[in-house]
Amino acid sequence: MAGILIELFLGGLGKDYELDAWVIMPNHFHVIVEPAEGTTLGAIVKRWKGAGARRINQWLGQSGSLWQAEAFDHIVRSERQLNHFRRYIAENPSKAGLGEGYVLGRCDRFGIAPEEVMET
Repeated sequence: MAGILIELFLGGLGKDYELDAWVIMPNHFHVIVEPAEGTTLGAIVKRWKGAGARRINQWLGQSGSLWQAEAFDHIVRSERQLNHFRRYIAENPSKAGLGEGYVLGRCDRFGIAPEEVMET
């Protein structure tokens, strides 16, 4: 399932948005994303969640809601805040008690270690 979201994340990279740190967890994901001019965050998230839900449900042979109805977003206003959110993403799997079943990424790299998420 993570592969479906990775494909969607990388699909608009460099065209519709730029990615920083991201993590795909068993039941949600976190992404630091910068929309390109003329693209809204809402449109990006809608694309990821809509196409992701359709493809994941098809793969699982089910239908219906897959994601929470709302998204939580924060504006990153400084390098300090950016590093805070990178750390949050890098630590999220271990805080959730996961030793596996998640994928960490940074830009177009994935399957990386938490410390690689924090590299500047």
